[in-house]
Amino acid sequence: SRTRYASFFTHNPFFGKGRNLTVLCGILASTTVALVVTLIPWFNTQFKTVPVQVTYVMPALGFGALLFILDELRKFYIRKYPKSILAKIAW
Repeated sequence: SRTRYASFFTHNPFFGKGRNLTVLCGILASTTVALVVTLIPWFNTQFKTVPVQVTYVMPALGFGALLFILDELRKFYIRKYPKSILAKIAW
């Protein structure tokens, strides 16, 4: 709830007053586990997994970027119009 109107670029987990390196460690750890389980052949046989094709990864990255942009636009609108119904819903 602290970042309901603060932009990612002014309050992010990597530097500044919102610095939280635990988030960065979590991102790196989860990405490493996902890559190990899907790309190393021994894990593929143990867990019955296969590498994910790029055609399935790209839409997920695109939708993630779209959601990030929409959230930043929502926060911008809330900062610009703090008395609006959208700002009241955000709190």
